[in-house]
Amino acid sequence: MQRLHLLIVAGLLFIAPPAWADGPFVRWERIEGVLGADVTPLAVGDIGSSTRWRTTGSGQALINPSTRFAFFTIRGLSWTRHYPNAPLGSPASGSVMGTFVCDSTGRHGPAIPVDTQVIEMTQGSGIFWGFVDVPEGCRERPEETVFLLRHANPGPLYGLIVAYGSGRTIR
Repeated sequence: MQRLHLLIVAGLLFIAPPAWADGPFVRWERIEGVLGADVTPLAVGDIGSSTRWRTTGSGQALINPSTRFAFFTIRGLSWTRHYPNAPLGSPASGSVMGTFVCDSTGRHGPAIPVDTQVIEMTQGSGIFWGFVDVPEGCRERPEETVFLLRHANPGPLYGLIVAYGSGRTIR
């Protein structure tokens, strides 16, 4: 799986330059799992955090607000607490979506979530690349943009944050 991720990322570097040629792009060097909201409440705009703790092996995300090209990869998303249906350290699986939140601090108006298509994680790993609808706030204020990984399975956990982008740079 790691080799496949490296091949895809390498392919994107050669195929996708037009997708990020215009304007700056925002990149997150790491994807971090959330500590459950039962200990550390986490919210971005109206989006809350899952109470189930997770950790990640690695991951990255990027978006070019001008061209609307978005990419994220996650590897090793695992449970960091012991649950009856998910033992400690087991890989997370299921449907997730990436969410880029524009104007995330609310200083320039309400936070605006921009969701990617839903992907299926296998053994705690998944990848997305494609185009998303980007509002003006993301193009004008890329420093106000954050990346979230969220539940996409129907049910009570739908839309809750399971991981987030960290180590942001804008180029």
